[in-house]
Amino acid sequence: MATASVKSHEHLDRGPFAPSNLIVRPAGTEADNAVLVIDPWSQRWAIVDSEAERILTLADGRRSLCEISSDAGLIRKGSATPEEVVDQLIGCGILFESQADHRRSGQPVYNASDIQGIHLEITNACNLRCRHCYVSSGQKLPDELSDAELRMVVDQLPSFSGRAIAISGGEPAVRKGCLDLVEYCAVERGHDVDLYTNGYKFPRRFAERLIGIAERSPGELQLQVSLEGATDATNDLIRGRGAFARTTETLEMFRELGLNRQTTVFVCITKLNIDQLDRIIALCERLDVARLHFSQWQRQGNASDVPWESIAPTVEEWLEAGERVLSYTGERLDMTGNFFGDLKNTPSGRFTLEPSLFPKHLYFYNAFPRISPDGWIFADQFWTNRDWALGNVREMTLAEAFDSPTFHAQLDAMRARTERVADCGRCIWRDLCGSGSPGHTYAEYGHLWEKDLFCDARMRWFERYADTQIERVLDAA
Repeated sequence: MATASVKSHEHLDRGPFAPSNLIVRPAGTEADNAVLVIDPWSQRWAIVDSEAERILTLADGRRSLCEISSDAGLIRKGSATPEEVVDQLIGCGILFESQADHRRSGQPVYNASDIQGIHLEITNACNLRCRHCYVSSGQKLPDELSDAELRMVVDQLPSFSGRAIAISGGEPAVRKGCLDLVEYCAVERGHDVDLYTNGYKFPRRFAERLIGIAERSPGELQLQVSLEGATDATNDLIRGRGAFARTTETLEMFRELGLNRQTTVFVCITKLNIDQLDRIIALCERLDVARLHFSQWQRQGNASDVPWESIAPTVEEWLEAGERVLSYTGERLDMTGNFFGDLKNTPSGRFTLEPSLFPKHLYFYNAFPRISPDGWIFADQFWTNRDWALGNVREMTLAEAFDSPTFHAQLDAMRARTERVADCGRCIWRDLCGSGSPGHTYAEYGHLWEKDLFCDARMRWFERYADTQIERVLDAA
């Protein structure tokens, strides 16, 4: 029996339990009858023989071990006893001593969360007019939060608690007092701070002040800079003439000042730039930035009339890009990407082919709520439609927003998606996926009752992971 992970188990309780929605796939020749069994709740998996599979089928939490053992034809001559097989399955984490134990072993696709940080948009004003801007930045709004109101929001997070605050816009650097807020969050309140910027004409004096703030902050101060390609022709098609030159000048300045190791380059991938992945990677290596993250457009803001399918790479291109991320071995550049349909199976929230937990789409809806420049509370950064606002910070606290009936109704709607999407009802992966990204789906269709547009790629990654583990087990046999 091969497993993702084995833990010790020294006693058996009455009525072992396995969930009824286990995913079962062939895992070997017809002669050995081996199957890969996956628990979508706990993300544990094991490669088992037909006897173990039969025990899992019978273990409903009501039958005792004696009743399971007496099932006709269960025990083959020379095989392990049912007790031994049950011990092995419990050690694998694929069988449990009770339904309650199983419940504690995992979590649903869609989750409410303690607040881990805030995405704080401090202005809608921007010095660029990007074609894909998800909030249609440009002009300052007439009723943007004051400096005092922004600090009031920050003060709702416990100070020096390891929380993270992303400060963005618009372009936050164009707001007077932007760095005063950065300093307040980082130094006086002790939070990790990410400052998002387009890097267009970023003032050197700002960069120098950020160095001083970072030296006095107990947490981390990071910068995120947006690019759309490795050349001006590709980047400036989205961000405007001269944007590539100005942004790369800023990145060069960061390297000169030593801020490069606190910098992430953020790239939205489309069919226009996916052929430049290697060149983008090379550019980031030359600039010696710390991180490179690939994401995708959503049909909202300035891109509200641009369906994702009209600018999307092919599934094959998307998968190839994911393989490029998985195979990257550069020691100085930490590279991630949204090529895996939001699948995660590591503590850091990444997808890996290594034999740990089976990948799953885990979405912590309100872990990093977004506050718009005029104070509207959204449970997640990429929800921009006012219908999804939970209230305004001028009228309620974050705690009140996430204890409201409106928030729980939104979460319940996400959890009900697979019941209303016909394709999901026929899919073996549905309990690992939950129809995919609700935000991207809503932006694309205006409702939640479709699977997201990364479904085909995500199913290929499920299969890719399963095939990889089966191959490793067979090679080791």
